[in-house]
This record gives sequence, structure tokens and C-alpha cells, in this order.
Amino acid sequence: MTGLTIDGDLSDWPSTIPVSAIAHAEYGDRPTDDDDLGAWLRAAYDAEQGRLYIGVQVRDQSLVADPSNPNNWQSQDGCELYVDPGHGVEESSVVQFALYGGVSVGSGSEILERGWQRTADGYQVEWAVSLARSSTEPADLRVPRSIGFDLSLSDRDVDDSFSWLAWGPGTSKLGSVDRRGDLLLLADDAESAGLHGRVTWERGGAIAGVPVRLQSLADSALWTQ
Repeated sequence: MTGLTIDGDLSDWPSTIPVSAIAHAEYGDRPTDDDDLGAWLRAAYDAEQGRLYIGVQVRDQSLVADPSNPNNWQSQDGCELYVDPGHGVEESSVVQFALYGGVSVGSGSEILERGWQRTADGYQVEWAVSLARSSTEPADLRVPRSIGFDLSLSDRDVDDSFSWLAWGPGTSKLGSVDRRGDLLLLADDAESAGLHGRVTWERGGAIAGVPVRLQSLADSALWTQ
């Protein structure tokens, strides 16, 4: 993927890019509806440059910024991005990027570009991240492959209610790899498909909440759970 302008305007993203809801309410007050807080994520990858592009659309009826506490994730609206290029099975390093109140916090050389834009019903965020700079090991930029990935949203409203949503289930995304999701980086012409199933005991009865790891037999760098 090339040709994106990272300015917070998502209109230049191709309509063929899948859009995924950020819908796991993991902390605070559960949003009453999509007008209170609704968010959607899209991602693209430039394998030649090793650049990961992230676009986030947020619908929020009440935007709050706290300039007196720019690093406080609970006192204002914010967006946190977690990228783990190493994607280790048991342990792996993760890099966090954050925007609180529309202001970038703690960004490093891994961020090539960032953009934030207010919209009629909320705001939009874009990032361009260098996977080569985000990894402590020599970067493997080829496709197909998978990386550890997640994104969370903080929502402080004027009525002092607070909600925290995540793309993948769980909190403390900087901790265990099991608390982060997986992002599959594929070629532009790759076809996608859905997979559904369930885990049962040998003598019957379903088991809820059991993670299942899918591993490519052709490439050890391609797996998801």
C-alpha cells in the first residue's frame, strides 16, 4: 500500500481495505451506543518500505482534553497503539504510541508520520509506523507474516463518565503477548476468509474462552491466536 497522506483524513483510503470495530469495553463505563462512543480501525502495509499504516475513526459526542495533564490517559480522550513486530509466542517486546487530547505523547523514531483531525461526530487518527525501527531484532519485512498488534481508546465525557475500549480483548497491553491481538500482513492480491469453530470436551460439552493458535506450516513467522 502506497499513496496515503497521513493527516487524519481517511477519505484517501481504498474502500477495499477491511474495517474492524474497536468494541471490547474492558474498563470503566460501558458506552451506551455508537454515538456515545463507537470506533473503527483499518490497517495497510507497505512491504517494500516496511511501513505500517493505521487509520482510526472515532464517533464521540463529547470530546475532552486536559492540557494540564497531557500524559494522563484517564483525564481526557485518547488513542493508544501497540506494535510488536517480533510477535513472540511466549514473550516479545512491544512499542506503544499514544495521542491524548489530540497531542502525541512519547513518540520516537518509529513514528514516521501522524495525523489527527476533528470531525462532525468525533475525530480521526492516522499513523505511519516503521516496523524496522520498532523491533529490537533485525526486521523481517516480507509478506505474508503476522505481528502483535492492538489499539485502545480512552473516552472521558463532560459528565465525568469514562470508558476504555480495545480492539482485542483484555487490558494491560504492554504486558503478556496474550493480551494483544494479531495483525496479518498480506500481499495486495491475497484473498481473505473467515474461520469459525468451537472447542469441546471428548465426551461432549463446549469449552468457552479457550484460545486456539493457527500456525502456518510453510512459514513460522505466520501465526495467529
